Amino acid sequence: MDRFIRAVNKKFINGGTPLLLMGAQWLYLWLFLWYQTYLEDPRWGHNYVMSLAFLAVGLAYFSRRLVSDFLSLIAAALVIPASLALLPHNVTSIISATLVLLIVVDIIIEKRKPLFIQRAVSSLAVWLKKYLLCFSYVLLVSLPPCYFLVELGAGSCDADIDSMLFDAALIPFVILLLLERLPIVRNKVLINRAAFFWGMATMVVILSLMLDEPGILPNLIFTALVTVAGLATLLRARQAGD
Repeated sequence: MDRFIRAVNKKFINGGTPLLLMGAQWLYLWLFLWYQTYLEDPRWGHNYVMSLAFLAVGLAYFSRRLVSDFLSLIAAALVIPASLALLPHNVTSIISATLVLLIVVDIIIEKRKPLFIQRAVSSLAVWLKKYLLCFSYVLLVSLPPCYFLVELGAGSCDADIDSMLFDAALIPFVILLLLERLPIVRNKVLINRAAFFWGMATMVVILSLMLDEPGILPNLIFTALVTVAGLATLLRARQAGD
């Protein structure tokens, strides 16, 4: 049991878990609960691209494959044109969904046999495996300036408190994600835990603010349970001397 707790603590108590859940839950909400809202106002279509971008980067986080990192970078790069409506939302959504599917395929394929790019030993390949995902994080954090400076400034969206808090909380979350990968940080374990709890707390707060909307409560309960399970895992791992 202690071995299992240590494995969960090492693999999932980090920024990747909330990153993955943000994308998955956001996509679920817009596919099943808020799809009618999108049909009534297609301007909301950028949310599909954004949720898929978070999902792609989250999958790449746990995949640790260079191919997945490249695909997630493309998905994250679509956040800016989607936020600014530079491209049709249906086009960017299809591209983003395709990229997520390709990442899943890459994870399945490379689990058995790494592709040639994974076996590269050049210094460039090693550097890319370490830092490519950081560029995806930076592209994700383009959401706050796009929202606060462009969308709100142009009056193209409402100043919802939940959207404002999420975009504001995204900035320190991405900073923590970057610190997880930068070699200048010595205490990686502390950063991993801070990223996990900041990301999960962000989701809990945002979902709590949206409780007046139907269907939100199950998502809030699930997110809270994952957070509590993460805390329990961390405490048990500390007792086990991890």
